[in-house]
Amino acid sequence: MLVVCLSPFFFMGLFEECAFYFVLETLQFTFGMTQCGTLFVTHFDFYFTAAIFAASSSLDLLTALGIYRYSQDNVLSARQFSNSDVIFFLQCCASNATLIVGFLLIYYLHAICHDRLGAFLTTTFIMQVTHFLDGMAVVLLNRNIRANIFTPHKLLQSQNTSVHRWST
Repeated sequence: MLVVCLSPFFFMGLFEECAFYFVLETLQFTFGMTQCGTLFVTHFDFYFTAAIFAASSSLDLLTALGIYRYSQDNVLSARQFSNSDVIFFLQCCASNATLIVGFLLIYYLHAICHDRLGAFLTTTFIMQVTHFLDGMAVVLLNRNIRANIFTPHKLLQSQNTSVHRWST
């Protein structure tokens, strides 16, 4: 998937009208105002990213439906999904939703800012909030990480105990 995404950028140097330009006013690289540049911006930049997010969301939805059907069909079965499996799935869904909202905000709010500082601050703020919320989803939905954060002395005691066992 990564090769498909990045391969057009390696071949665009073969065509003179397909080039990156640095715009000093916005401190960004952009494609030239040609047919090739428009093709790259619309199809390979926006639509490809939107397709990846749509595929990811579809897989999340199909997985959620599969978990629900499996749990309904196997109510009396011995094999049940563990809570950690379900919580891990919820963590993945929360991360995907956070990244999708961050992508949409960057794409639409960045177009509103016409000055250099506004565009920089908007993009930076959205990326920082996106990564913060993604990290919070990991911390809130993972019991082991929460335990290590809120009771670090237990982590140190377990490491000291294992070191003591090896040294004797």
